[in-house]
Amino acid sequence: MQQRTALLLRALDSVPAKMKGAVEAEIHIADSVHFRFLRRYINETGWPDLAHGSLYAAYIAARDVEHVADYVPKAYLAFQNGQLGMAAVNRLYQNRYFLSNVLTVMPLLQGHGLKFDVSSFLEGDVPSNLQQVLSAVHQHCPIKDIVCVLECNWSQSARQAYGLMYEFKNGADNWLRFVSGVGDACPSWNNRSLVHAIMTYRMPYDRKASRLIAYVLFD
Repeated sequence: MQQRTALLLRALDSVPAKMKGAVEAEIHIADSVHFRFLRRYINETGWPDLAHGSLYAAYIAARDVEHVADYVPKAYLAFQNGQLGMAAVNRLYQNRYFLSNVLTVMPLLQGHGLKFDVSSFLEGDVPSNLQQVLSAVHQHCPIKDIVCVLECNWSQSARQAYGLMYEFKNGADNWLRFVSGVGDACPSWNNRSLVHAIMTYRMPYDRKASRLIAYVLFD
């Protein structure tokens, strides 16, 4: 299971942009199968020992951010019994904090919407597809919202990730012009509050590099 997901994730980092959507769909299918299997297995037999895939179970559990909090006490017990390393337990323990982001973001992303990779903002550059994003906002105005998800590498600490978010959102003119451009493309979004901001949520993701995804959401 773990090998299948790892291969797909490595492919996602190397395939042309036009193929990323298909690879991401494969990852979603694989994850769904793996998550269901692990929940059923642990509910029926408990956390596996090393001989039966304790490390692989921790890898899958860490990816299942929605249910990771349920796995923490079971994984800690496995650590106490010598069946799991502390590094794996720490990853599960830390990722449980993302549950609030999952509960906030996932309902938003369900339904109608368009997805754009705007990772160039992380380097202080203007994404090549920025005009496509703004055109989508204008075409579907009034939009429900526009949100960004910062998909962070597992090895990146929360402090590093939020520092990165602070740097590109508050110190980059390109980001501020993007927010202003969204308001110009859809005045009703711009007028909904006194504070014009695009909410950005951090989510764990086991890729080599962080990625920033913009979602234009509409009814």
